Amino acid sequence: MPETESGGFSLIWRGVAAESLGVRAARLPPVTTAAPRRRRIALPGRSGDLPLAEEGRYACCRRKIPLLLSPGSDLRRVRDWLRGEGTLVLGNEPDRALAAAVSGETRFEPIPGRRFFAEAVFDCQPLKAAWPAPEPVAADVEAGALTLYNPGDVAARPVCTVEGSGAITLSVGGASVEVDLEAAGAAACVIDTGEGTFTDPADGRSLTEFSCVSDHGLRGLWLPARAETAITWRGEGLTALTVRPEWRWL
Repeated sequence: MPETESGGFSLIWRGVAAESLGVRAARLPPVTTAAPRRRRIALPGRSGDLPLAEEGRYACCRRKIPLLLSPGSDLRRVRDWLRGEGTLVLGNEPDRALAAAVSGETRFEPIPGRRFFAEAVFDCQPLKAAWPAPEPVAADVEAGALTLYNPGDVAARPVCTVEGSGAITLSVGGASVEVDLEAAGAAACVIDTGEGTFTDPADGRSLTEFSCVSDHGLRGLWLPARAETAITWRGEGLTALTVRPEWRWL
């Protein structure tokens, strides 16, 4: 488990290393795997509850991290840092990141040696992303296909940016999506298969009304876990395609 030079353990919150603020973790929570989300229902005439797992759905988790502030740390800066939402990276899993939010108010208690102690509580989304985030993959438009290997253990939800003119179609297997840039009056479109959105990166407006999705929906463009998948395209007006794969782990 990586330790800081001054002892304790490292973490990164909202892109800022704790050690740069004079903060270190006294200990880190154990590395865990996302647990399936379950709900329980009571059946008439039966004792106890019936647990029902929701396939492909996972429960959020909470991470409690005791922190020590070094003498001379700027308490105001640390308070501002331990707020809001962002990405959490822990020193015992430094190549993975969790989307998280600070839960409640973090209290700082003075301890001997002109130091402070605090327990930060993070409410975390269940799936982990790669850290640092991989760069988007630029496709060779002339090739007509881009093959990607998903190293994660859940399906990836790629974010694809198409640039050009006219109608452009992206396909994965039998699923496809088409966006008409000419009708939209746009030079590019960001297709987020996880959020289900079509956006003009120039002004942020929605281009959904200029899109057409196959019966599979955008879910059909997800990239299966631990497998190679080809993304193909059609459209003479396509000039550039970049794909941010969004690999994820349990």
